[in-house]
Amino acid sequence: MPYTGTSTGEPADKYAWYYPEPLPERFLYWEFGKQVGDPNSGVVGEVFQAARRGPWKAVRYGHDAPIQLFQLENDPGETQDLYAEREEVSEAFAELFASEHD
Repeated sequence: MPYTGTSTGEPADKYAWYYPEPLPERFLYWEFGKQVGDPNSGVVGEVFQAARRGPWKAVRYGHDAPIQLFQLENDPGETQDLYAEREEVSEAFAELFASEHD
């Protein structure tokens, strides 16, 4: 007997909560810093940036540093920098990094 998900026995697939709409692809962005001096001081040195979108991850270790781009499905260890090879993806991450950091 198929799962109905209702007490009345109606098919559950007629309810929106059972089949939610997929979310559009979007960026997950974060910044992280290198601690400077006393860990209790709250002083953060250089700020690093990272972002994910689909199978892609980009990182930049400092604002003057180059952006590195990795395709995590094929390279989970982040060993192959594809920034120069994937121009369209790289430009999207570069724009994101420029717009998100104050």
